Amino acid sequence: MLCFLSALASSKDLPLYFYGDMSSNEWHGAIQGLLEANVQGKFLRLNYKLMHKTDLDDVKADKPYAVISSLSPVELRQALLANPQIPFLNVGSISEHFSSLCAPNLFHIRPHPSALDAAEAAWKTKDGSGIKAVLWHRSFKKYAAAQLNKRYEKNTDRYMTSESWAGWASVKLFSDTLARNGLESEISAVHFLKNRLAFDGQKGKDLFFDDLNYLAQPLLLISGDKIVGETNTSQILSAESGSSSCK
Repeated sequence: MLCFLSALASSKDLPLYFYGDMSSNEWHGAIQGLLEANVQGKFLRLNYKLMHKTDLDDVKADKPYAVISSLSPVELRQALLANPQIPFLNVGSISEHFSSLCAPNLFHIRPHPSALDAAEAAWKTKDGSGIKAVLWHRSFKKYAAAQLNKRYEKNTDRYMTSESWAGWASVKLFSDTLARNGLESEISAVHFLKNRLAFDGQKGKDLFFDDLNYLAQPLLLISGDKIVGETNTSQILSAESGSSSCK
């Protein structure tokens, strides 16, 4: 009986690998996501661990549950080919054409730069000042965004940016996936992320990965360091990328 109760009380360790700069906003955002994932995971006896890595061979050898990456395109291609069953969550910004980094297990948290450019070009201000399209802003308050900004600032002593939101979201959407899907499900994490994700990213709507495996999400439009509007990446990406898709 004691052994049985001990087994029930034990937690399952779930390693997530991070490839990128530990001084970056992406890393700090991922750490915030880890803290929140483990609050949720405590009730499911899941213990997430974020491990900084530099050697890509560790992925194939250790088979982590997911990889959070700001790797270069060359390194990403190498890693994707070697590890087709492991989801890679790209938190970097890659300007290469959509089709050049297209793989079933590669998921982009940040929009393609051309989508940001298109959003900025489509929005005109009354005084003709420049517009910047971003994933996140420190003054965003709706949909419990203010609370997320406060938690992040308290834990890191810095403002949440688009880059740190991407790091936070990469951990949180994956932990939400495991919480809904279960560790022992026959549905792979890659399949679930591609087909069944409905992630609450504190943006007022469920977020999902589109046919190009980019996270379809609202963008904030900033002028003079103030939010002046919102737009959505899904329409922009469709127009920019044509009929491409990543299967």
